[in-house]
Amino acid sequence: LLNPEERSRTQWIAKSETLRRLLETAPESFTGSEDKALLIDARKDFDATFSIFSQFMEDHNKERRAAGKGFDFTEAETRQIGQVFLKAYALSDSIGRLHESALRSRTKARDRGALSVIVVIIGGVFAIFINSAIINRILAKRIAALREGAEIIGAGDLDYRIGVDGNDELTALARASNDMAAKLKGSFTSVANLQKEIAQRIQ
Repeated sequence: LLNPEERSRTQWIAKSETLRRLLETAPESFTGSEDKALLIDARKDFDATFSIFSQFMEDHNKERRAAGKGFDFTEAETRQIGQVFLKAYALSDSIGRLHESALRSRTKARDRGALSVIVVIIGGVFAIFINSAIINRILAKRIAALREGAEIIGAGDLDYRIGVDGNDELTALARASNDMAAKLKGSFTSVANLQKEIAQRIQ
C-alpha cells in the first residue's frame, strides 16, 4: 500500500504463493488433531487475507499507482484494510502456535531418542554382565571338573576319563590328560606283565 508500484505487488504475490505452498505441504508434518485444526484456521485466514487484499488492489486504477501517489482510503476501504490486518494477525498467531507445537514435538522426539539410546546402552551393559557371569560359571565348572579329574588320575585311577566337551584350550588340556592316563596305564600294564614274566622264569 505504501509503495504502489509493480515491483512491490510482484514481491507480495511471490511471497504469498510461497506461504500458500508451505500451508499446503504442512499437513505432512503435523499429525495431532489440535495442529490440524490450527492448519485449517491458518489456511482460512490466509485465503481470506489474500482474497481481500487482491480485490482491494484490483479496485484501484493503475494510473494512480503509476503516478506514485498514496492511496486515498475511503471508509469502506479502511474497514477492508482492518479486516486484512485482523486476518493477518490471526494467521500469524496460528503459524506461531504451529511453530511452538513443532518445537515441542521435536523436543519430545529428541528426548525419546536419547532415552532409547540410554536404554540400549544400559541393556548392552546388562547383557555383557550376564554373559560374563554365565561364561565365568561355565569356565569355573569346567576347570573344577578338570582339577577333579587330574586328582583322580593322580591318585592312581588310570581308568578315569575327564569329560571332553568343546573346542578350546580346556578341552585340549582334558584330552591331553586322558591321553596321559591311557599311556600311563599302558606303561603300568607292561611293567606288571614284565614282573609276572620274571616271576614265572624265576619259578
